[in-house]
Amino acid sequence: MLLIISDRLECTKYLPKYRCGKTDISGEKVLLLTLWYLGNTERLGQISDKFDILLSAAHRTLLNFINFILSLRQEYIKWPSPKNLL
Repeated sequence: MLLIISDRLECTKYLPKYRCGKTDISGEKVLLLTLWYLGNTERLGQISDKFDILLSAAHRTLLNFINFILSLRQEYIKWPSPKNLL
C-alpha cells in the first residue's frame, strides 16, 4: 500500500521539485519522512537531519503531503446516503 501511495504521489504536483540544481525529494522519501514525523516526538529539525534535507524542505514536504492526502478525501471518504442511514 505504501508503494502505491508513493507512486501516486510521484505523479502529482504535491511532490517538491527544485529548479536550482538540488536533488528532488522522491515520493518514497516524502512518505517515510511524514510517517517518521507522525510516529515520533522528535523535532522537525532532527528529522530533517536524519533524511538529509533542509528544515525548510522538510516543512514544505510535510505540508505538501498533507495537501496530497486531503486531495484524495473525495475518493476514500464516503458519507452514507440518507436511505442508508436507517
